[in-house]
Amino acid sequence: MTPERYKRLTDWLEGHPALREGIILLNRWLPLVPFVCYPVLLVLLNLRWFTMLTIGRGGGALDFMQVIARAILVPGLAFGLGTILRARLNFPRPYEQPGFVPLVSKETHGNSCPSRHALSAAVLGMVWLYFYPAVGVVMLAIAALICLLRVLSGAHFVRDVLAGAGLRAYVRLCGDVAAVRSLLQKAQKSFKFLLTEPRSYGIILLAACFDSQLQTISEPNGITTCARSSGG
Repeated sequence: MTPERYKRLTDWLEGHPALREGIILLNRWLPLVPFVCYPVLLVLLNLRWFTMLTIGRGGGALDFMQVIARAILVPGLAFGLGTILRARLNFPRPYEQPGFVPLVSKETHGNSCPSRHALSAAVLGMVWLYFYPAVGVVMLAIAALICLLRVLSGAHFVRDVLAGAGLRAYVRLCGDVAAVRSLLQKAQKSFKFLLTEPRSYGIILLAACFDSQLQTISEPNGITTCARSSGG
């Protein structure tokens, strides 16, 4: 967006002060909604997992553990990739153009593309959509509104928010690749006996998230242990 076009927009908003103040207010507080709701989702998923253990559905609990791990890994991967990518690109902000006066003043320079607000809201909306479709639709609508607000406030170009949404789609595909699925399955097999104890939850998640070369080894006596592969 050029300074001239944006000035026409802000001039129009000056004639609609209620709308202008609403945009400023929503731009400040609406991005908090996805981040506040995400821990709520994790609590709900853990309650479902513990319920499966309580009623003796060990196999279902094992499968659901993989789903929970992916619900944590995929948003984390998206946020990390977005942070690295925008630091590498270091595109300027709209208000760094001469004569561009943003609706919401900011002091950040560069790191404009992709928008992490747009990316995070879109990714978390998709996670909600997977487990609770009705809530997911609402969260994705909020994500779309956040994208619009980031442009209207002058913090990002349209390109930046679209890049954030596009990166969300890419990371969603990465969440389904065979390598991630295989990693989680290996960790689950290695620690399957721990599922009988609720306190094993953290151990399994840590194994799934951090041990990228975990392998399952069957000993002659039938006991399953785990070892790290000696990759180059």
